[in-house]
Amino acid sequence: MNTHGIIRALLGINGVVLTGVGAMLISDPHAMFALNGVTLSSDPNLLSELRAPGGGLALGGGFVLASAALGLWTRAASGVSALILLGWALGRLVSIAIDGMPDASLLAAFGIELVLGFASVWAMGALSESSTLEAGLKPA
Repeated sequence: MNTHGIIRALLGINGVVLTGVGAMLISDPHAMFALNGVTLSSDPNLLSELRAPGGGLALGGGFVLASAALGLWTRAASGVSALILLGWALGRLVSIAIDGMPDASLLAAFGIELVLGFASVWAMGALSESSTLEAGLKPA
């Protein structure tokens, strides 16, 4: 598999993760949070605050999935993936520093977010370099 195939596979994985989490947050935040031992109240304000970012994740994930499937906008999709996944990781890191250590499942999620996020940063660089080479230019 060549570099572009690896990147499209990475984007497919990222798109499934982002869309899946977003869809779960929109459709059933109680079930989503129960996976990590968190019980939510039925407060409409709380649920609205949880469903709203789920919409952003679902749309971002849909863009990443479409990019993987079509092979278009792969650099932009890599950037979207990197921003969202590394943003999650940063939020978890701040939470660890302020709130303490979470359960093992959330630490595993943190590790996955870091791996996929940094892989997306790599993909952006690889796509930038290959585009430059294809254009007959030297990379900076």
